[in-house]
Amino acid sequence: MKPVALALLAPLILSAAPVQEGRRLAVHVGGRAVEQGGEMRFGWPGTYVEARFRGTDVIARVETRGDFLRVSLDGKPFQTLVTPGPATVKITGLRPGVHAIRIDKLTESQSGGSSFFGFFTHGAPRPSGPAGSSSSAIRTAWAMATSPPRAPARRSRSMT
Repeated sequence: MKPVALALLAPLILSAAPVQEGRRLAVHVGGRAVEQGGEMRFGWPGTYVEARFRGTDVIARVETRGDFLRVSLDGKPFQTLVTPGPATVKITGLRPGVHAIRIDKLTESQSGGSSFFGFFTHGAPRPSGPAGSSSSAIRTAWAMATSPPRAPARRSRSMT
């Protein structure tokens, strides 16, 4: 190809480059998951990944492999993924501020499991940890069902 033709095609080639996904967010994982390279595999129902960020956009990348995954934003369901295969969920136009994103595995796998490839934002990552959402209630119910009963806590009162 002639150098002039390459110079004319360069803007087209550069504009076709994929858009950067942003910064990878640190995640909190509830349940059983195995990290393999850049992916996290999980097969147990109830497993979840969550992260927090400050900004107006977030991207989640997963591969469902036949599982149903619910994507929630700020504690409210956003989308349920039911089609097998890779999925990229892009959420944009959020009000500026701190947000929480979460993916819950809703179904049980007969073989294999889903993969999580990350949350990304153009905003600022925030520390991640248990958000005290419905999963903590599930963990608490499970702990109550599998733990021996405890005596009620005593209240102490100081007298002067």
